[in-house]
Amino acid sequence: MRCKNLLSLLITVFMFTGLSVPAQACTAIYAGSEMTETGDTVFGRIEDFAPDYPKLFDVYPAGAHQAGEVY
Repeated sequence: MRCKNLLSLLITVFMFTGLSVPAQACTAIYAGSEMTETGDTVFGRIEDFAPDYPKLFDVYPAGAHQAGEVY
């Protein structure tokens, strides 16, 4: 009986420590135009993946678009 309890404990400890996976999550921050002093919309994102995982973004000036237009 004591051996069975010890084995159960060891299996439980292994499951919590050996099978755990570190979280790789992202955090996004959004501030709508009503929430900023200048009326700008702000979006930010932080990736917890790796420090050497750069992203390239293109930024275009705001424009007037029709509803349903794909740009």
